[in-house]
Amino acid sequence: MKQIKFSFAEATPLLYKLNTETGYYILASAPIGFTALPNELKMERTQDKKIRSNWVLCSRIRNGKYLFFTGLIETNHPKVLWGDHYNKGKKSFLFSVFSPDNTEMEIYYFRNFYPHVPPMREKNIREFLEVFSHPS
Repeated sequence: MKQIKFSFAEATPLLYKLNTETGYYILASAPIGFTALPNELKMERTQDKKIRSNWVLCSRIRNGKYLFFTGLIETNHPKVLWGDHYNKGKKSFLFSVFSPDNTEMEIYYFRNFYPHVPPMREKNIREFLEVFSHPS
């Protein structure tokens, strides 16, 4: 997997594969030196009513805290969701793309890029889905 450029930013693709025994997705492919996301992630239904999304993507808990936690918001593509991530004071944008059987999850991570204005975010989501649906 290689970097993917969009008109709005460059994405780093990561591949996770589901461990059916634990329910965690395990990092299978990432660029050398990429450490913004943990090696294990779990997709769960939202339990906290304060979270505005139906799904969350989270890491294991270490020392009483999640190493990674984000709400995932559905797009008009059934297997593509988007979220954000704070890392070292910077907000980043990401897409999670699931295989038809949900055994693989690709994450497209836009480091230090986040479209704060909803119309711009919607435009970026549309572009991602267009590129995703019609790869070159």
